[in-house]
Amino acid sequence: MYQYRRDSGGTPSRPSQASSDASTIQALSTQQQDSFVSSEHKKDRLRTSSTQSPSRSASGRTEKCEIFRKSGKLIADCSRRNLVVVPWNLPREITDLKLTDNKLTNLSAGNFSRYHHLRSLDLRYNSITLLFANMFKGLPELKSLCLKGNNIDVRSCPHLCSDKPFQHVPHIVSLNIKLRAHSQPYTSLDGCLENLTKLESLHMTIKDGFILGPSFRNLTKLVNLDFSWSTKLRVIKEDFFAALQSLTVRELNLAHCNLSYIHPKAFGVLQQLKVLNLNGNINFGLTRACQSLSGLRGSKLQELFISSIVNIQLHDSIIVSASTFKNLQHINLTVLHIDWNSIVKIEEAALNYLPRSLRRWTLRKNKISEPSSFLKPLLRLTELEHLDAKDQSAYFPRNGDYSNPAVMPKNKSVTIRIPPKLKFVRFSFGKSFPFPAKRVNFLNSSLKELHLDNNNLRSFSVFISGLERVEILNLGYNGMVPIPGVFDEFTGLKHLELYNNYFGVTLKNDLKGEFFRKLRNLEVLGLRNNGIYNLAINTFQNNYKLKQIILKENKLSKFHCRIGHLKNLNQLDLRKNSLPYLDRYTSEDLQTIARHHKIKILLETNPFICSCESLTFLKWTISTPVNISLVDIDRSTCLYHNRTTRLSFRQRQRIVRELEILCASYSGLITVVSLFILASVLIVAVGLVYRYRWKLRYIYHNRLLTTFLRRRPQERHGYIPLSGNDAEERWDLMVAYADEERWFVTSNMLPVLEGEHGLKVYIRDRDSIAGLEIATNITRAVNMSTLTLLMLTRHFLQNKWCNYEFQMSRMEGIVRRQNVMIFVVCEDIPTAEMSVDVLRAMKTGQTIDLPGQTDSQKDMEAFWCMLLQQTQRH
Repeated sequence: MYQYRRDSGGTPSRPSQASSDASTIQALSTQQQDSFVSSEHKKDRLRTSSTQSPSRSASGRTEKCEIFRKSGKLIADCSRRNLVVVPWNLPREITDLKLTDNKLTNLSAGNFSRYHHLRSLDLRYNSITLLFANMFKGLPELKSLCLKGNNIDVRSCPHLCSDKPFQHVPHIVSLNIKLRAHSQPYTSLDGCLENLTKLESLHMTIKDGFILGPSFRNLTKLVNLDFSWSTKLRVIKEDFFAALQSLTVRELNLAHCNLSYIHPKAFGVLQQLKVLNLNGNINFGLTRACQSLSGLRGSKLQELFISSIVNIQLHDSIIVSASTFKNLQHINLTVLHIDWNSIVKIEEAALNYLPRSLRRWTLRKNKISEPSSFLKPLLRLTELEHLDAKDQSAYFPRNGDYSNPAVMPKNKSVTIRIPPKLKFVRFSFGKSFPFPAKRVNFLNSSLKELHLDNNNLRSFSVFISGLERVEILNLGYNGMVPIPGVFDEFTGLKHLELYNNYFGVTLKNDLKGEFFRKLRNLEVLGLRNNGIYNLAINTFQNNYKLKQIILKENKLSKFHCRIGHLKNLNQLDLRKNSLPYLDRYTSEDLQTIARHHKIKILLETNPFICSCESLTFLKWTISTPVNISLVDIDRSTCLYHNRTTRLSFRQRQRIVRELEILCASYSGLITVVSLFILASVLIVAVGLVYRYRWKLRYIYHNRLLTTFLRRRPQERHGYIPLSGNDAEERWDLMVAYADEERWFVTSNMLPVLEGEHGLKVYIRDRDSIAGLEIATNITRAVNMSTLTLLMLTRHFLQNKWCNYEFQMSRMEGIVRRQNVMIFVVCEDIPTAEMSVDVLRAMKTGQTIDLPGQTDSQKDMEAFWCMLLQQTQRH
């Protein structure tokens, strides 16, 4: 480790011999480190021994390099420091030196000899014009060297390579000499490369006429050959790769080279090739690209990149015919990329030439109108696992050759067979992706991911079956107005994205929680920007495994949905809604979840209010449990009770104290008034119920009787009713009596009234319907009888059911607006023993005295005559 000191002139002095290799490196502050380090380095960077080393820049100012540890390496980053010379005072132990984007020109011998532990040296995008023999002397451990983007003069190439600039770094594994356009070599660089026998990866730019010289045969470990962005390379002749015949090159990159022709046999010597990249050669064409693969028949080629090889300004529609893919059938490809080639249709015969070994196929950003149309021919691709047809939105049909989704006929049901191992399908950004039927059945499906976002599926009323194994479903940005039940078949779903749709009305009316009821394995639910005003309380009642609920950018003014049962929930995103506060039930649910694990609540950008209504919520935000994280809550604001002042949530404690004082002055009065109103309502309600208790009973049992009479006799009794026991039979007279008067009624009264005068008389011991409530039987008898005869005795007045018969008769008289009661006084009863209702009824009704045992037969006959007169009068 080193310790640096400055002299009086501000220039750093050399480290003293006393400190030597045991001195310490000054540590950088966190703020200084973050200002220089890119975000991709921050995660695994170890800053145990770091320093800032001053270096001389072109302007004369002292610039600082950043020293840090990462993955066991000591890295010096001097990028973009405006340097004109190599820093000499960096720690000797550095393993990686980055001098990118500086102003280094001609380096002298021994510039890097101090750092003999270097393994990686990055000199890209400087102004280096010459390479010297001893430029890299003293770097015996150097493995990676990058000279990309410099101005090295290769016009005197033989002289350049005769100096053997890489002779002192024979262990280089990766060499990048991608030079600027005017510096690209015309001929071979044999002399520069002859000693690099351990080279595995070579990156360089070339022009037409460049030769892979004899020295390439010595690169026995060369695996990766990168000629990409050689913009002046247009033609590759048959013998171009002849020097590589004995090598095992596995990756060849010819992307963005402006190629227009490759000899069909040029790749024939590269039988070990596994990856071939021809992307970006827009003048090449899809047909010529496939023809150039003729020499790779039977080779080990696995990955082919032929994206963006059609000039879309000249060819706006390409139909892939059988002859195009003919050369692919003899190559065991596993990955094929043909993106951005203006393809509007792939003929079924062409699909049959695709190799059966294909596992991953992408054809993004083309113009195919029906991406699903080629699923059927792909059944022969038994190994296909990944199909990406994203973004076919550029398709505009010109004639009737291609089907227009807008006018496609809709069938009731359609079955789609897909390759058995297909797990990933993406038809995103189709803009007009059609579903051909109301019900779509997928057979032999092993799909795990299905992406149909950005397809204008506005009226999504399609019922899909056969996709029970799908775990990720993306239907975002479709403007969907779905119906309940569309997700019932996706029982294995774990991640559901529904952003930018119209689920608001559907979820508001989902009172029984039926919309997501069968998604019991759901873990992530994205409902961002769906116009949701309110969620039903049972929306997530069956989704016990939910971990994330994203409700960002909606219009929620309240959140009453119960989530306390979601024990796995770790994130609830409620940002950019219209929530004034969270109610007590929601905070209690969140605290219930927090007992099991940590949970993040995102509430930023909501129009919170600071009032008595939200006081409980404000207190909760201050005293939330440890496991609840209110992300960015301090950045939120709330509208004060005067509706004009907006306060920051950083002042929550002061706001709570002021609101407690303000709300306390009203709380006592509000409590007293509320209790008084509640007591008054209860008293009035109890009084009304007591006042009209008999009327309420009468109405209730009349309803029961009406329902009973509507049923068929067999349904009511389970048997055919006997004569005299019909539920709908009517009577002239109902006799109400206590049990002690039963003998008189059955032995004396019935023979006279029924036997001699033909009246129909109801008595409970004979005419009640078995199985029907006593009260309902009484209501039935009163309702079905013209008059009610009450046998008034002391036993009658003391019997509760006799009193019930009297009250129901009284209610019946009120309903009919006439007197229906006749009192037969069977004994002398003092008025003190009678109730007020009985006395009032006797005063307004008909009363007949029953002769005693000592009275004559004429008195009894007079009694029967008077009773018959009363019955006939009504």
